[in-house]
Amino acid sequence: MKRCPACGRSYADDTLSFCLEDGAQLTRVYDPEATVVAQPRKDNSHRVYQVIILLLLLTGVGIGLYFAFNKYSQPAEAPTVAQASPEPSQNSNAKPSPSPTRNDQPAIPKIYGKTYGVARKLLIQEGWLPNKHEPYHGQEPEVQSGNGPIFWKRGYWELETCSGTGLAHCLFQFIDPTGRLLEVVTEGEEDEAGTYHARVSRVYLKKK
Repeated sequence: MKRCPACGRSYADDTLSFCLEDGAQLTRVYDPEATVVAQPRKDNSHRVYQVIILLLLLTGVGIGLYFAFNKYSQPAEAPTVAQASPEPSQNSNAKPSPSPTRNDQPAIPKIYGKTYGVARKLLIQEGWLPNKHEPYHGQEPEVQSGNGPIFWKRGYWELETCSGTGLAHCLFQFIDPTGRLLEVVTEGEEDEAGTYHARVSRVYLKKK
């Protein structure tokens, strides 16, 4: 701003050099506010970025500490104990004996040395069926010898043959549901009154 020293008129246009009223040379008026140098505003955006970066760093450190703490605080798993494999049998050529069930292949009970009546009951209980012949078979010569008539009269129609000499062997037959044929051999005299009995001397399987 400028002012005329003669008339005291002020001019806001700094481009004027002389007063428009009296032509006196204008002088610049002292303005204390004009001398104040405008201070540049501080840019705080870099502080915001610094705060954001600091928060991200703190978050990352916190997550790392959390997982590290959980890792070391979990109990250690018990080591798995390997099961020892069974040692092979010394007799590597031995084959395991089959274990037939009662429904398909009945087992052979221990009937050696037993009287035929007792042996017959044990076989039937185990699932063996007497392989009975037709009634006319009882009249065959091989059945009418030795103990044959006694056994046939008792209803033992599974009798195959009997010998009237030597050890008086008699042969009986049984079958199972799978078609296996079991032959039972007795030896010794059989008393019709039951005083003494023939006993089982051999038992063996035979294909039917």
